[in-house]
Amino acid sequence: MPVTEVVTGLWMITVPDFRAQVNCYLIDTGDGLLLFDTGPRKTAPVLLELMRQIDFAPPDIKWIVLSHSHADHTGALAEIAESSGATVYAHPAAEGWLIDHQRQFRERFEAFLPYMPVEVRFKNHFFDSLGRPWYPNTWLESLPYALNTARGLEIVYTPGHSADSVSLLMKEEGILLCGDAFMGAGVGGSLPRYDDPEQYVETLESLLDMHLSLLLSGHFAPMNSDKLALALQQSQKMAYILQNFIDQSVQRKPEGYDIGFLTRMVCARFARPADASAAITVQAHLMALERKGKVHFDIDRWKPGPQKQPIVIASVVGD
Repeated sequence: MPVTEVVTGLWMITVPDFRAQVNCYLIDTGDGLLLFDTGPRKTAPVLLELMRQIDFAPPDIKWIVLSHSHADHTGALAEIAESSGATVYAHPAAEGWLIDHQRQFRERFEAFLPYMPVEVRFKNHFFDSLGRPWYPNTWLESLPYALNTARGLEIVYTPGHSADSVSLLMKEEGILLCGDAFMGAGVGGSLPRYDDPEQYVETLESLLDMHLSLLLSGHFAPMNSDKLALALQQSQKMAYILQNFIDQSVQRKPEGYDIGFLTRMVCARFARPADASAAITVQAHLMALERKGKVHFDIDRWKPGPQKQPIVIASVVGD
């Protein structure tokens, strides 16, 4: 499990996670340590060994900032928060899934069981990667949120991947730790994963406007300014291509598609595995098209055209 000092006083810890890898980051702020994401449960011993090597101890972690509530970014939270006594920051929309792991699995993956199977080994991995639930003690009700440290840190809102996604901006150094706000062309060979493609693209546009020198994400290698703009633009383009393909597919079939069939068709087109995670992205695009009145959901199928409105007969009551 490699540990890399990306810049002075900022370490990236990378651990394997099912078909991919996940990164979390330890920062020496000058006023104590800050941990951005905790990774899955197996991250905890790697973090403790890193701190021993750089002459720190768990109580030196003063802040833990969670990029969002997904299990691969929060699995070691309880162990690290309890041993350090750190203040834990999260977006309020993260609350339900942080304190109820069964609910997270049910709403993220089992919701698609009628259409898409969930591998038993994936379900086992999901719960094995999680420690005990842990309740953050600081909810980010208002963003951006400045942290009072010598290194000039600010928590900013970067939704799209999820409604609770936040990033950590190191303003003076032009570095952004973004969690899954950037999904590239997909993680581990899958479709890029987001709950709202329109917000996702808008967030990528805001990252472009920051003119960053370095982007540190939840699943990819660090990207400096030479590659960063192109990577963000390509990720935006991928979202547009998916939206157009899904839109055109539904418009060609008046009887519509159930989410499973459409997900398999999209994944076959882009040579990606068809699973519940892919269905989340496909459904997000369908919901974006529904907001534009281009498709509607009817019983168990997504169909072209706006939602049919019921006929309302108004009567006038006389004197």
